[in-house]
Amino acid sequence: MRKIGYLVAAQLLSFSVVTMMVVASSLIGLALSPLAELATLPLSLQVAAFAAALIPATQSMQRNGRRRVMLLMNGAAGCSLVLAMLAVLMHSFALFCFASACLGASLAYIQQLRFVAIESVLEPQQSKALSWIMMAGIGAAFLGPELINLGKLLVAREWIGAYCLALAALAITFLLLYRYLPAAQRSVTELEQVEKSRVSPALIVVLCAGALGGALMTLIMTATPITMHHHNGFDLIQTTTVIQWHIVAMFAPSLFTSKLLKYISIRQMMGLGALIIAVCAYIGFFAAEYHQFLLSLVLLGIGWNFLFMGSTLLLPTLSPQREKLRFQGYLDGSAATLQAIGTLTAGALLHFAGWTSILAFSGLVAIGVALSLSVKRYH
Repeated sequence: MRKIGYLVAAQLLSFSVVTMMVVASSLIGLALSPLAELATLPLSLQVAAFAAALIPATQSMQRNGRRRVMLLMNGAAGCSLVLAMLAVLMHSFALFCFASACLGASLAYIQQLRFVAIESVLEPQQSKALSWIMMAGIGAAFLGPELINLGKLLVAREWIGAYCLALAALAITFLLLYRYLPAAQRSVTELEQVEKSRVSPALIVVLCAGALGGALMTLIMTATPITMHHHNGFDLIQTTTVIQWHIVAMFAPSLFTSKLLKYISIRQMMGLGALIIAVCAYIGFFAAEYHQFLLSLVLLGIGWNFLFMGSTLLLPTLSPQREKLRFQGYLDGSAATLQAIGTLTAGALLHFAGWTSILAFSGLVAIGVALSLSVKRYH
């Protein structure tokens, strides 16, 4: 498990760069953009490039080896940060947009670290290894913005210090990956290829459940601030507090997931996660008080966590051995695409269909996911 600790450190440092850029991109975009309406374009390009690069990245890893591609992408992310720094110094909005897109695509390798972690340990320890990787997400949520604050103390020129610290974080990540990423896996024998070449219905169900869990979470989470603040009159502090606790609930269950799996199977945990999202939708459907919105969003985070961790743990065991990386890319790529669609359409759906329609739809989809996970023929 010592190697897992180093992989967790790599996840923490690399993901902190992502959280730093989430904060910095819009603010820098506002300062550089000729039009205020384009301020969020760099962040949008970063997110879109991240999602678009997930499947090609895993396909490249399958052909050329995960270790080599992840190290190259880490180096490309460092070069993208240098470009972004130059864009700030040159006050070039176009260059900053290009650098943001390159950075988003380069950092897509982060999604593979959780699979590396669970493949580095024996099966009884896989859930614990994944829990540690997930907890790094909470640390990165705090460390990323702190890079901006510390950068101001190091360099007088705004944002330059933060980028220097982000480069240092990626450099340390590179060293950790170079030292502790497993070597290329052994080649698969012809017998194994014949035995595992067929895609099972269970694999399709797990892929869909993981992707839909992310889509429902994003759709409800994105619609909540508008519903609370603009439609129900809650103040900004109450609204942001609900979202903060939702984010905590997305990662905090990782602390006890490995213990939970001693009593139920991974598939049962995923089904439970889908049912929890359905309960979240039911509570949110009738929500009028602050505590109802809070409970609904906390349940949403827990339900997503169970589906995300369950799909991550089951996917390697269900995928054809020679195409394992490809299906990992399908899971992350489809989830990121559906989450992007959920983010982009939440406002329009809220305007034309309303909050209750979004919750009713989400609840029905969640129940459908739970039922599909319970069908024995898909086990």
